Amino acid sequence: MKCNVGGLDRAIRMVFGVSFCVVALLKANIVAAIVGIILLFTAITRWCIPYQFLGINTGYQLKKGRHKNITSSLVEGFTVSLILYILVLLAYLIWKYIQSMMQ
Repeated sequence: MKCNVGGLDRAIRMVFGVSFCVVALLKANIVAAIVGIILLFTAITRWCIPYQFLGINTGYQLKKGRHKNITSSLVEGFTVSLILYILVLLAYLIWKYIQSMMQ
């Protein structure tokens, strides 16, 4: 598998993937669960089947001899996801604080 999903693309997929999975758990929605799992899979593995067929590559090519294994991809993916969710939560809390101050 070639890496064809880049950093920003991967981060967006992680955020939406986790969001869809949370919605699936809260609403018992199987479609949201499937979409969330697919997004998380493509973000973690950095490989997207439709991108491969369409010739799209938002990722970088690893140099010969340098390979990443699935464990390091998982750790990187979850780290990126955690940082993004902390930033989103912080922005939400600031927004709620500003709203409460304006009332």
